[in-house]
Amino acid sequence: MNRYERKAEAAVTKNEQINSQLDAIAMERQWVISQARKGKITDENMDYQLGALKMQVMTLKRELAALGDIVEYKAWGMGSRCARESRGYALGARVTKRRSSG
Repeated sequence: MNRYERKAEAAVTKNEQINSQLDAIAMERQWVISQARKGKITDENMDYQLGALKMQVMTLKRELAALGDIVEYKAWGMGSRCARESRGYALGARVTKRRSSG
């Protein structure tokens, strides 16, 4: 595995982690809203907590955007590798066919 593939693999892992964090924040957001509706926290407290969650989401989305190109490279690299391998198999099949025919 070369340096770019390792970097792409790390980016894919980080991407998955960030998406998990975004899911957790979405759940926490719903919890905060439900607590406010039940009257367990004040509207001001809810606004404060939702603002903090929004800042976390913005930070994570910036990180995702930065990873985007690397993750796309990983996807492109895998497609490219599969195409090379399938061409290799096709070439091998033609050579085998010629040898058995000849």
